[in-house]
Amino acid sequence: MWSPTSRASTRPTTLATYDEETYRRIFDINVLGVLNVIAAARPRLRRGASVVNFASVDAFTVSRGQLLYGASKAAVVMLTKALALELAPDGIRVNGIAPGWVATPGNAATGRMEAAAASIPLGRVATPEEIAAWVWLVSQPEYGAFLDGETIVLSGADVMPSCHWPSQANTAATTRANTSMPSHQGRSMTSRSVGGNGSAVIDLPCRARRRPRRAGTP
Repeated sequence: MWSPTSRASTRPTTLATYDEETYRRIFDINVLGVLNVIAAARPRLRRGASVVNFASVDAFTVSRGQLLYGASKAAVVMLTKALALELAPDGIRVNGIAPGWVATPGNAATGRMEAAAASIPLGRVATPEEIAAWVWLVSQPEYGAFLDGETIVLSGADVMPSCHWPSQANTAATTRANTSMPSHQGRSMTSRSVGGNGSAVIDLPCRARRRPRRAGTP
């Protein structure tokens, strides 16, 4: 099964233009909609079932004019992780797909797809069939049986989530204060002491990088 989306949920917003009605519409569709669909389907999901949520590259990088849309899709990524953890004991996997530009009528109506394609390293936008193929692939137990809690970015190398590591100088300065922690979902974690009360901060140094845009591209 997969979660819903809607063109109305992509309405551009900024700090100067957002309002409560727009906020509630975007989050009701993109976030509450995901929860409602999964909750309604849960009684019918058996061991081996797979849920695929639709996020967006805007969950991993900032796009101008997408204040609420980006925040809502970041919430979908976190819901995917949390639900994967919750449903894993029952053998139900939850993953996500985060597409970039896709050749849909809605995106074509923006008049920016040609410029967007020129800025993507692969030189084009994705087709709906390519996105659908990934949804099918992720949901198949013979291919994705051990894939759980992940959101796969499909952007043609335009947006690439990656991890950065502390500089050598910073590492040397904090070696004595840092304690190695087990890895979590492929990311290295460190526990850094703060003050003398034994409290610690857990660092997950992962971020996404978007290639520099050419002038005039979205």
